[in-house]
Amino acid sequence: MNNEKLQRYSLVAEILGGLAVVLSIIYLAVEIQSNTHAIQTQSHQGLLELLNELAYMRFENADLMLKGDGNYEELNESERYQYTELWSARLNIYEQAFNAYSSGTLSKELWQAWDGDGQRRRICMESSQRIWVRLFDGFGPDFQLHMDGIIMGCPE
Repeated sequence: MNNEKLQRYSLVAEILGGLAVVLSIIYLAVEIQSNTHAIQTQSHQGLLELLNELAYMRFENADLMLKGDGNYEELNESERYQYTELWSARLNIYEQAFNAYSSGTLSKELWQAWDGDGQRRRICMESSQRIWVRLFDGFGPDFQLHMDGIIMGCPE
């Protein structure tokens, strides 16, 4: 009789232990999903802050950007340096967005907004492509491939 009671208690304990494991796994899955969303939000907010800073720099240098976008050859040496630095900042932010998407901390929908037609049209400008050639080595290999893929698809 004592042995039967011990077996029952043992069986009940095993069932409760199994339920505890299942509940723990469910809890961890919910927590991971919540943390992933928080990281994605934080990543996107950080990128937006950088983009806002870049927008301010571009507004401060609007004449230079318009001149460089229109005809890079018309820029003097100082203007070319400034224009290149502005493009370098833009490309660095774009690479951060690319890396965030690649690592899963930026959602597909937000990445598509970053990697949209407006961005691609600017990359297809002759002046942008000249700068990309100069700055190419300063970027990671995956981003280099991404950029080269965009440039290969540019209309001539």
